[in-house]
Amino acid sequence: MYLYLMDTDLVRSFIAVTETGSFTRAGDRIGRTQAAVSQQLKRLEELLGATLLRRSAAGVSLTSDGRRFPTHAHRLLAAEREALSAMGQVDTGGFLGIGMPEIYTATLLPPVLRRVRDLFPDITVSLEIRETAGLLALMRDGMLDFCFVTDRETPGLAGPVIHTEQVIWAGPPDGASLAAQRPLPVVLWRQGTEYRRTILSILSRADIPARIAVNTQSVGGMLIAAASGLGLAAVARSNVAASGMDLVEMGEGLPPLPKLEIRFETPAGRKNTITDRIAESLAEEPLMIA
Repeated sequence: MYLYLMDTDLVRSFIAVTETGSFTRAGDRIGRTQAAVSQQLKRLEELLGATLLRRSAAGVSLTSDGRRFPTHAHRLLAAEREALSAMGQVDTGGFLGIGMPEIYTATLLPPVLRRVRDLFPDITVSLEIRETAGLLALMRDGMLDFCFVTDRETPGLAGPVIHTEQVIWAGPPDGASLAAQRPLPVVLWRQGTEYRRTILSILSRADIPARIAVNTQSVGGMLIAAASGLGLAAVARSNVAASGMDLVEMGEGLPPLPKLEIRFETPAGRKNTITDRIAESLAEEPLMIA
């Protein structure tokens, strides 16, 4: 039973189905037919003695057992990569889990993905976009091979700094009146994040009272709200440049905002030849970031 459970082809098919929501799209991703993927999932369910997926005309969804299995599935694949690394082999196919916060995807993600494509053209990337704390938790659970995170949000990170982003106040072209309002109307990331606490703390130290005009869970939502004149948003300068929206940098009468140091973090104590090669490439040839 244990040897069969280590058949990572079955595990890869399961992950592909859960991430695409379809046997057909999963087959396209991993280069198998829809029927072959379906048979693999049935085989995996037989081996586990559990039903992982509900199949219906509307598609597939996870059962309660299916919702518990992804963490273990990613750990199995991570263990396989670690074993290959220990034996000096590189699996140039398979999956590579990458994580990055949304605030700098516009600038950093394209060159990262191009670098991965150049080094490992046959690999399938599983991409997670979320805040730093969530990415580090996924990496600890074996669901990410590496992530790009901000040490301001999590002190004590040891990975190399690969990029720096300047945070700015952004608003509409006629936003001078917004900047002069007290309390200052601001557009912020959702409650409970370090980003939000940092921005409010900066305003407090500058003796500028703030009014939360908009709460959102996406950088895109922040930019749209700021461009619509609801308030000023603290975003990376690259976000404004990449958005194509009618936004300008606001500065007069407002406290300066910090630079973000973006670090390349890998799991402690887990060797991975693919990740090591990417780290070496980043050190030898820094990313070309617009």
